[in-house]
Amino acid sequence: MKRIALILTVVLAFASLTGIVMSAPLQSLTVCVGSEPETIDPALNSSVDGAIYIGHLFEGIYTYGTDAALKLGAAKSCVESADGKTWTIVLKDNLFWSDGKKLVAGDFVYAWKRAAAEETASPYAYLITDYVDLDKTVAKDDKTIIVTVKFRVPYMKSLFAFPTYMPVRKDVIEANGDKWTLDPKKFVSNGMYKLSKRVQDSTIEMVANGYYHDKAVVKVPKLIFKLFSDDNAVFAAFKNNQLSLIDTYPIDEYKSVIKMPEYKVAPQIGTYYVSFNVKAAPLNNILVRKALWYAIDTKYIAEEVRGGGAIPANAMVAFGITDSDNKDFSQKPESKYIDPGQYAKNVEMAKKFLADAGYPDGKGFPKLEYVYNTSSGHKKIAEALQQMWKKALNIDVTLANVEWNVFTDMRRKGNYQVARNGWLADYDDPTSFLDLFVTGNGNNDGQYSNPKYDDFMAKAAASTNDPKARYVYLHQAEKVLMDDAAAAPIFFYTDEYLQKTSLQGVVISPFGFKYFFNCSSK
Repeated sequence: MKRIALILTVVLAFASLTGIVMSAPLQSLTVCVGSEPETIDPALNSSVDGAIYIGHLFEGIYTYGTDAALKLGAAKSCVESADGKTWTIVLKDNLFWSDGKKLVAGDFVYAWKRAAAEETASPYAYLITDYVDLDKTVAKDDKTIIVTVKFRVPYMKSLFAFPTYMPVRKDVIEANGDKWTLDPKKFVSNGMYKLSKRVQDSTIEMVANGYYHDKAVVKVPKLIFKLFSDDNAVFAAFKNNQLSLIDTYPIDEYKSVIKMPEYKVAPQIGTYYVSFNVKAAPLNNILVRKALWYAIDTKYIAEEVRGGGAIPANAMVAFGITDSDNKDFSQKPESKYIDPGQYAKNVEMAKKFLADAGYPDGKGFPKLEYVYNTSSGHKKIAEALQQMWKKALNIDVTLANVEWNVFTDMRRKGNYQVARNGWLADYDDPTSFLDLFVTGNGNNDGQYSNPKYDDFMAKAAASTNDPKARYVYLHQAEKVLMDDAAAAPIFFYTDEYLQKTSLQGVVISPFGFKYFFNCSSK
């Protein structure tokens, strides 16, 4: 016993001298990354929290490693043809579903066709239909998939890692319809974890999938995701050591929170913006939309209300997306659509826009409602917008907050006038943001449509072999979007979160995804 103690003392002393961080395995980990998700169906999800759950339960052709970089997931190889029109995917040998049934190439093809089908109503259907020629995409055998794409797609590997491209089982879907994700006994997945418990508005639990092909990478046997919609409640649970990581906190606590040793900020590629329902009066008037946009003090909201290093937005495509020359797309001169540092000038323009729309000094302006999902942070921003619109334009805007899953549904269906919105990049390309505004896109919450915009986007899609020309078209498309004031960008995101100092190994992607399979205690 004395010898063991002596060895341990020497090891700890060596670790201290060399800077090695000792770690201890976790039997379970409890975190909160959101409230009750709208869905955890890979084909139907469009939210970051939903994607986090799905990313633990399913695995695509590609996945993300402990360094947050892309690596092969279910595939042993994935090879692009010289002309960029074909991808040949060979799956790994030891792939099984969480119920022990063999996973085959046809499961992927079925999932893609299901996501693309009109009756599925996937908000991300375009990520399949815009890129993949499904009539020419086949499972050659149980291990080989031949994917035919409509044009060279520079970010195809990222798409292969995205939830919409993850496999689902046909027999499970057909037997249970849209209820299959609600019951752990019916839920079947192919990822690192399998669903073990689900209590609405309370908990999503998952345990290590014993049939996963690379069990060694799963360091945490059990993950418990608590579902909170109240910032104060989640913050209290964190302080009481009931949660090891949280993605939100009460905005009123900001000044004290940033001094906490648990406070962290990571890069994130995303835009927080105001959605205008362009089919609803008075938002169907471009001048009204411009007035509302220019009356927003984006610098104040980013720096004083949001904080956390948020950057005032000058355009829709977020900071961090690269251009053809690997410089930042949003920082190019042609992307400077509004100057956040010239608010007084912007207000004067906003007043003129509103007067030209027929509402001088706000006279005769109709009722307007701004909707946001329940959150102290979103509430503060909503109140700031309300005050700015009143002070600058002399218009009254009422505020309404609703729970997240209800909010996303009403926004997608266009049952609103003005709404909070935000988008995190799905991959490093401007189209991750610009595709949202193409006519008929499943995530086009504002119902925006402009043939000129669609034309520039189509030309960009046809120019993947000429990157310089492609990015010219993308800048031209964004100019049309901003000239139409289809949305009002407020700030570019950073990822603020609280993480216990004893927790290590969280994998964080700049696209907003967090993975907990590699965690340990230090």
